[in-house]
Amino acid sequence: YVKDVLGAEVFATVEPEIEAALRGEERKSLHRRDRPDGTVRWFDTVHLPDYDAEGIIRGCLMMAIDVTESRQAVLKLRESEARLRLITDNIPASICYVDADGKYQFANRTNLQCNRRTMADIVGRSAREIRSANWTDQIGGDIDRALAGEICKIEQTVDYADGKTRILDVTYLPDKSDDGSIAGFYVFATDISERKEAEVKLRDSEMRLRLIADNIPAGIIYLDSEGRHAFVNRNAAQWNARPFSEIVGRTIAEIHGDETAERFSRNAKRALAGEVIHYERTTKYRDGQTR
Repeated sequence: YVKDVLGAEVFATVEPEIEAALRGEERKSLHRRDRPDGTVRWFDTVHLPDYDAEGIIRGCLMMAIDVTESRQAVLKLRESEARLRLITDNIPASICYVDADGKYQFANRTNLQCNRRTMADIVGRSAREIRSANWTDQIGGDIDRALAGEICKIEQTVDYADGKTRILDVTYLPDKSDDGSIAGFYVFATDISERKEAEVKLRDSEMRLRLIADNIPAGIIYLDSEGRHAFVNRNAAQWNARPFSEIVGRTIAEIHGDETAERFSRNAKRALAGEVIHYERTTKYRDGQTR
């Protein structure tokens, strides 16, 4: 008897499948077996009805395949994917993976939220199926370069589904197989909109400062903590008969010599210590004027 061969405990797990096969049903299932030595094995089992020449069920065919190693590999893969998902979903950047056929296979949470889509919406679909034709035309060249094995870095302005326009720092990273073929590519996109906006505001602020400073009837210079010229207005540059490029980034000593630098350094040290210094001095400038 099957029960005597398998044992009561194992037989109890397969008995419903045997009965189903004897009714003419085909059954496939996965079973766990705990062995006396403490190890666990997994089996894919199949139960098929066995018909005689007249089509009458005369028994049940049972097959079991040990799939322990493959199941362990699948579990490890799932654990690895779960760790990958945990990491990528908490990175403040949009990440996705596209295979060699141009089909999305993965996207992290940031990417999905920006595009207002789920994983089911994108996996197996191309960029053209998901995004506008205009957008895909813009990045088509970058995709081709990535699939040719080239790392591409670009800045891109993107209109997202949430109605916001963002400036992205985008990297296309080819996924090279051991044989050198390209299996696909990763896309890493960081939102740099705030940085770009800050850069624009800084440029505007510097332009306003330059406009004001260049129209003040005085020479103005700004030295950084290392004693280098970080800013000079038009009068200061003209008095020194030098273009801005020969002043900015250089020290007093490099421009006026060590003697002038030594005299100036005493007041500069006091100013860098937080003291406001007022004094008068007479200087002959390179433009020939004494002031």
